[in-house]
Amino acid sequence: MCRLLFSVLLFASALAQAADFSNYLVVFDRLTAEMKRLDGEGLLVRENRQPWANVLTNLRSELANARDLAEVSWVFAKLDASYTNLHTRIKLGEELAVAQQHLTPSVEIKADWISAAKTVFRVSHIHNGMNFKTEAPQVGDYVIAINGKSMGQWSDLNFNFCKFALREQCDVNLFDKFVGRLISFHEAANLEYELKRGDKVWKVKIPLIQPPKMLTQEKACGHEANRYDGFKRTYEGRFACVYESATGVAILRITSFQYSGISKSEPIHSVDSEVQHLFEYWKTHATWPHLVIDVIENYGGNELRAYYEILLDRPFQEQYYRLKKIPELLVDRNRLEMFWGNPAQELWFQKILRNGVFLKTGFGDFLPHTPMFCVDGNLPCDEGVWNPVPHPFKGRVSILVNEWCVSSCDAFVFTLKEYLGD
Repeated sequence: MCRLLFSVLLFASALAQAADFSNYLVVFDRLTAEMKRLDGEGLLVRENRQPWANVLTNLRSELANARDLAEVSWVFAKLDASYTNLHTRIKLGEELAVAQQHLTPSVEIKADWISAAKTVFRVSHIHNGMNFKTEAPQVGDYVIAINGKSMGQWSDLNFNFCKFALREQCDVNLFDKFVGRLISFHEAANLEYELKRGDKVWKVKIPLIQPPKMLTQEKACGHEANRYDGFKRTYEGRFACVYESATGVAILRITSFQYSGISKSEPIHSVDSEVQHLFEYWKTHATWPHLVIDVIENYGGNELRAYYEILLDRPFQEQYYRLKKIPELLVDRNRLEMFWGNPAQELWFQKILRNGVFLKTGFGDFLPHTPMFCVDGNLPCDEGVWNPVPHPFKGRVSILVNEWCVSSCDAFVFTLKEYLGD
């Protein structure tokens, strides 16, 4: 795995005055070449959609014909979205980011999964104070087309600019891409939905509004008191809650593994402190024959060793990765960043230099796997294992996930499956 962050930071203001965006073509070519060289394996996820080479050809043509900074920023935003690696982002410079500001549709849409092969789109929210010249939309109306394109056509377009692996996952985010004008740059000026309610089908012009301010609410599990019918919440932490039923089944709900930005003065400010608080309850309650772990919409976050310590019953190592052999690895300062400043990772690298593994591996090939989180800073990172703490849980585990269990969340699911079995 290579951690990559690309930045497009040319002198956009000067270029805009000259109406010459040719320098961005140079950036585009160099950037896409480096993306393929350093992390081309991320493109494997795209094998079920239009080849990336075709997407690049189209995007480069759009960039060559860009008339203003908004169109330039649109191309790079689509390039970012087309690259199917959730941990890779193209960061726009300030001028390009400002150029992306725009109005947004006043009638919101969401995707509903009918089956693995069928998604429908419905009106999910209508902002107050809107006037419609034809029959007004209602929440729940089917959206069958936007600006004359069927939702199937929009789904096809969206699939090419989505980092997820499955079309159904991408459909869930279609409206967000539309709002961001990622798939609708030239569509927003005259916005028209075709709706269906019962046997009635009609078209309606959709007013545009200033983007509403997003009110962010912490993903605390305490906000979900009535999430599960037939279960009562018996423990509440910050992002970890436990619900129990009369049948002996318990649910461990973990809403997030992300604690960045939480003050260390808070009693629960990290995965470790979360599990420390949970463990006091766990020691006397975790005797259930069946535990369901719900990580739906968890999004991932930090190192999860503390959870494994109270769920597993044998020594473990939680997460491995492999580095591609590239010349940049031979530069000390590059490794310091790649290894997150971890001395055990550097000891591992020096070990494979000494034993000849690095020399025998061709450039562009992958080095042996090594843990992402090292047991002992004084040993090479591939040496040592973690040990669980004594705990009472011996039951069966089931896990609930959706498309937003990503990053360390999907690693969490994989690790539990690896150690606990199916």
